[in-house]
Amino acid sequence: MQTDPALPSATASKLATSAKPEHSNGSLNPIVDKAHKTVDRLATRAHEATDQVVARGEEWQALQDRWMGQVREQVRQRPLTIVGVALALGFLSSRIMR
Repeated sequence: MQTDPALPSATASKLATSAKPEHSNGSLNPIVDKAHKTVDRLATRAHEATDQVVARGEEWQALQDRWMGQVREQVRQRPLTIVGVALALGFLSSRIMR
């Protein structure tokens, strides 16, 4: 038995137009419109949160770069003092770990 391939699509098209009455504001379904608005609002907030995280990451990177520059400058100015402090901290930490 052979079926007409155009019959199901014509029936589906007729059902689609009759099943979704258009509302007075031109929307097909107020629930779908509300869902779209909610998704758009959530997407906007997620994008804003992502931007804030990226900005904070850049701030931390700049702070880290500044601190490393200061440490390098101190090591250049007083290398023996820095080595002595490192040895003292290593000795103290080994005593505490026992």
